Amino acid sequence: MEKGGDFYVEEAEGYNMVTRKFPIRRFFVDEQNKTMVGKELTEIKPGEKLFAPLKIGEGKATHETKKKFKFQ
Repeated sequence: MEKGGDFYVEEAEGYNMVTRKFPIRRFFVDEQNKTMVGKELTEIKPGEKLFAPLKIGEGKATHETKKKFKFQ
């Protein structure tokens, strides 16, 4: 996850601007199937700043599966 980098989302709350940091790479664990899936936001570059509202899973913020691992 660390090698993928982070991206930032800026949100305006009145006169206050809030910047939040999110990882580009994530992993999800499926206990039932004993798999771990690595996903990455491929259209977002490390260090890129985006403006809210940003919905993960839609448009530019769509995860792509990069690796699947089985475990016991």
